[in-house]
Amino acid sequence: MSFQKVYEKGTSFFQRIEDIPLLLIRIILAYTFYGPGMTKISAIGDTANYFDYLGIPFPLLNAYLAAGTELIGAILLTLGLLT
Repeated sequence: MSFQKVYEKGTSFFQRIEDIPLLLIRIILAYTFYGPGMTKISAIGDTANYFDYLGIPFPLLNAYLAAGTELIGAILLTLGLLT
């Protein structure tokens, strides 16, 4: 088998599976956003107290914003799986 045929078969194979690593990265990122977001939203008072301890202004508002951003990010990443 010539080098050109090996090259063509290799590139053909990798073109068929190029979406799989991207899919795995999207799933992993959605999962990593979802876990902390649910933890923050389920204990929003503790999150606000921690933000207050760190000196973050408007700790309750920022706790909701942080949790909401993580959860919405997970949803948008998951919906992006169909693109």
